[in-house]
Amino acid sequence: MIILNESIVSPILLKVLEEQQIPVLEQGQWGETSTSEKLNIQKDTEFFKSMEMGQRILTNSENGITLLGHFRPNSNEYIWSKLLKDKSQVRNLTKSLYPDFY
Repeated sequence: MIILNESIVSPILLKVLEEQQIPVLEQGQWGETSTSEKLNIQKDTEFFKSMEMGQRILTNSENGITLLGHFRPNSNEYIWSKLLKDKSQVRNLTKSLYPDFY
C-alpha cells in the first residue's frame, strides 16, 4: 500500500506499482492520466480500511503522513511516523543508547 503524491513519482516506482498492482491512494491533482489508469487506485475509505487487515503502508512524500493521521490517528504507522519526524523526540529517545553522541 502506498500514498502516492503526484509531484514526486519516479518512473521506476510507477512501473513497480503497476506490475505488482499495489494498492495506491492518489494524493494531489492527478487528473485523468493514462499512468493513473494502470494503477490499483483505491478510494480513501477503501484504502484505509485495508490497513485494519494488517497491511503496511508507504508514502513517497511527508504529506502522506498528514493524510494517515486524518484517517488513522491511532495507528502504529501514524504514531511512529510522527515520532520519527520529530528530531527532538528522537534525540530524547536515543540519548541513553548513544550518550557521547549528543
